[in-house]
This record gives sequence, structure tokens and C-alpha cells, in this order.
Amino acid sequence: MTGIIAYVTGLIRLWTAAAVLPFSAALLAQPGLRQKIAAIAAEAHGRVAVACSLPGSDLDCDLNPHAHPPMQSVFKAPLALSVLHQVESGRLSLDQTIRFRASDRILPKTHSQLQDQYPSGEADIPLRRLLELAVSDSDNVAADILLRTAGGPSAVENYIHSLGIAGFRLADTEATLHRTPATQYRNWFEPAAAVQFLRLLYDHSPSSNEHTSLLLGWMRESRNPIRIAAQLPAGTVVMHKAGTSGTANGLTAATNDIGVISMPGGRTLAIAVFITDSTADDAIRDSIIARIARTVFDAAVSEAANQFAIGMMKDRHVQAVTVMQDVRTGAMVSFAASDPAHLDVSTQVLPLSLAKVLLAASWWGNHQPESLGNPADNVQDMVAIGNDSLGRRVVAALRKAVGSEKVRSDLQRYGFGAPRSSLSDADWSSALSIGESEMTVSALQVSRFLQAVGNQGVQCAPGSAARPIVEPATSERLIAAMMDTVKRGSATRIAPILQGTGWTIGGKTGTGGRAGAPLDQQDGWFAGLVVDPGGKPRYTVATFVRQGGLGAGNAGEISAHLARFVIGNAR
Repeated sequence: MTGIIAYVTGLIRLWTAAAVLPFSAALLAQPGLRQKIAAIAAEAHGRVAVACSLPGSDLDCDLNPHAHPPMQSVFKAPLALSVLHQVESGRLSLDQTIRFRASDRILPKTHSQLQDQYPSGEADIPLRRLLELAVSDSDNVAADILLRTAGGPSAVENYIHSLGIAGFRLADTEATLHRTPATQYRNWFEPAAAVQFLRLLYDHSPSSNEHTSLLLGWMRESRNPIRIAAQLPAGTVVMHKAGTSGTANGLTAATNDIGVISMPGGRTLAIAVFITDSTADDAIRDSIIARIARTVFDAAVSEAANQFAIGMMKDRHVQAVTVMQDVRTGAMVSFAASDPAHLDVSTQVLPLSLAKVLLAASWWGNHQPESLGNPADNVQDMVAIGNDSLGRRVVAALRKAVGSEKVRSDLQRYGFGAPRSSLSDADWSSALSIGESEMTVSALQVSRFLQAVGNQGVQCAPGSAARPIVEPATSERLIAAMMDTVKRGSATRIAPILQGTGWTIGGKTGTGGRAGAPLDQQDGWFAGLVVDPGGKPRYTVATFVRQGGLGAGNAGEISAHLARFVIGNAR
């Protein structure tokens, strides 16, 4: 992971003077971030409030961001910051001991490692240990001792307000909430204010670097319920503070988590999710927070991937478009263009040798032999090596075997237009092997076809019913041929880009479209699949570069670097 982060840090570019393409009609069919969050939140059968922040982005996940949900133990992070402020002012010392009095106990039973260790109280506890217990273990007794030491709830509230964070109210202690649960509604934190607190703590902390690192370390080590982090990629660093109430008569007043998620490239995503008065069970409430966090995380990765893709296009001074999708769901991962007014994901362009992938799909889908008599004339090599002569012969043989209309219907089922049936054999063969006449495709169409190929032939798109468009056996052959293209065929030069990640990439190159132009002024395609260490296709990638040279050049390299960026986020 460290190597990947270093790689991303060196390559990522922000959106300076870059334009992300407007959504096409197909993309608009996907629910927006707020809509996705609201759909997940509905499962709580209560009130859900969400806010987030990712500097340098337009990420918007607001759902009731100025609500006043009871915060429960979330307050222990602001409490700790308030106490650390008093340490820095000289009033307190981390090494001094604070008396745990018998009267500090919260009886008959509360969550407190401290009280479990000293059932009768009357022990001297270092302030540093009280802070660690309150933040990392959400110890209620330790928190109340800290509140007493800091001057009470009003002193903590006033300090947080002095930082410019108005949406925070702390009126009662843990002991009061324990005795009278209804008072928990008097302690609230607006989600927007919680995110403001997190951003201040991480970006411009009012405490020293030493004390800020202590607090963030305790939040990272928090043994609270793992909510925000539960569905994030393994190894993702999360500094968080959760809060949970009891359940009475099937109603849970508070299930919360706020935190800072570290992302490759040095950026951090702050998020706050509060679930109030929910009738859902514990597992569902925890899952709602986890899924909302993952949904926001994925949106942040997609936005960063767009930035990264556009940065590469700008660096290479090319007009290009690229699309990435999640193979399992069809969700968009990246959809970016350097000049969307003239070339976007839905712009129709020549397929060039990508046509050979469609030809191979129809060939195998119609149960034709692996080769044309001579074992050297096999269809997998036609895709991997890009042999145009062999491609023409495969087209002619397929037309003869199943007829023009069957091939046309196959291409239309895949989501593409098809050459006219009235074309001569020579023109028909040229259209389906070289791809420089009769047919046009878009990056979005190509990506959607590849999503189905990687998904055992089933095409998926958010909001649409899944539908099979190729047989699983055909998908397997297409994947093998595309992987061969990078292993030993026309795209070997991009293979090293993913070295060290455990992931691989396979695809099809295409070059041409500019009769008489030098090679470096030809159009270029690379389109294929990104495969995880377990051998499963995870993402599509389809990149078209106008007048950018070989498909294995700019198009292939943009595709592979973008793939590395996305897997660096370990999605």
C-alpha cells in the first residue's frame, strides 16, 4: 500500500483548468450521491443526518446536515480537544493524576474499563490515561472525570464555540444521561458542525502537533463499534469517534460515527453520520453507517479518478476520453474528457481494431471453431496480435456460416450499430476487422459491453435490470484473448505499469482513422478489463485518444495509469 500511495502522490493532479465532461443521458440515469445516501438511510426507519467534506472537490453528501441529533459518546472527541487546550495553557498536565472518586462511579453499570478495574473508585489516574480511555474505549466514567476536571459541560461547549463551531451543544454528563436517558437529546452535534470540527482538527488544529497526533491516534485506535470503516478497503486509515444510546421499546435514540478517512495522495475525507430514533436493529444501523461511508468514499475516489485522468490528458497534450466502470455493478468509476465540448463519453468515433473484439464475441457466441483450419489462424491471436488479414477471413467465414443478419443482431445486442447487410464481402470484412468504415462506437458503449464481458456475460447498470448479452463461455474466451494482448500481443508495453500491485490488465488496442497521416497523428484506442489478484475482472477501462498515436501508446498508458490509481485506492 505504501508504494502505491507514493506512486499516486507523485502523479495525482488537481483540477486546475480541467473540465469534467457533462453527464450524458446514460449517466444521468444513475442516482446521484445524495439520492444513494437517502435510499440507504431509509432502511433506518428513523431520522438520518449526514455531512462530509473533501477539500478541493464538489463532493456533496448532505442529508439533514443541520439537524440536532443526540451525539452520545461522539462528544468525547471535542471533550479531549478541550482538555488538551487546558494542558497547553498550563492549567493541566498530561502526567498529573486525577482522583477517581467513589462519587464519580456511574451505577449500577455503565461502559467503563476504569470502573471495572476500580469498582470502589478512589484511585489516582494519569490525565493522559483518562483521555485515552475516553476516546479510544469510550469510557463513560473517564469522560465524566475529564468533564469535571475541565470545568463542566458548559466549559467544553464554550471552548468549542470559541473555535467557530456553533452547532455543538453539551449540557449534561454521562451520569445524567445514565440516570435520565431522555436528557440525551439536550446534547447534540449538527453533522455539518461535526465535519467542521474534524476538518479543523485535522487541517488546522488549535492544539500543538504533539497533542493533535495524540488525539488522532486515540481516534484511530478507537475500539468503538466499527461503523465508518467497516466496508472501506482493507488498510484504509480511519480516525473516528462513535456514539451509541441504549434501546427502549424497540427505539434506539442514537447510533452515530464521525471520522476522518485518509485517502491516497494525502487528501482526507471527513464524514459524520447520525441515526436518530431508529426502529432498525443494531446490525442494520451499523450497516447503514458503513454503507453510507463506502458510498461517499467511492464517490470521492471517482472524483479523484476523473481529476487524475484529465491531468494525464493535459500532461500529454492530447484530446481524449476515458470511461471506467465497476464490473460487478456497472457503476461509473471514472468518466472524463479533456475537451468535452468536442469529445465526450457518448461521442461516436470509429472502433478501429476494437471491432475485432466484437467479431470474436459473435464468432464464439455462434459456436464457431477456434481456428480457420490452420491452428495458426486462431481467433484468440486475431484479438491479441491484431492480424487484419486474419480478421478479414474470420469475418468472411462468420458471414458465410451464420449470415449477415445474425451477426448484425449480435452486434445490436451488444449495444452497437452494425454494417449494412448489403455491403460486399470485401467491405463487410473490412468494416468488422479494421473498423475504419460503416461502424461507430462511443467510449461508454465500449465500456458497457466490457462490463458484461467481465461479469460472465451479464450487463448491469444502476437503475436498470441486468441482462445477459453474451454467453459465459464467450466471456471467458474474450477475457483470455484480451489478457493475451498485454502479455504477448500489441499492448505489452503497458504491462509494467501495474507491476507490484498484484493486479493485471488486458484489453484491445486500435490505431488508425487518419488516412495518410503519420503514425503519431493516428487515432488510438485501448479498451479492456482490470483484473484483481484473485483473477476476477473488477473494472472496465475504455480510452480513446484523437490523433494521439498508437493505441498502445497514449490510450493504453492512460488506461493503465488510471487503473493503477483506482486500485491504489483499493476499491
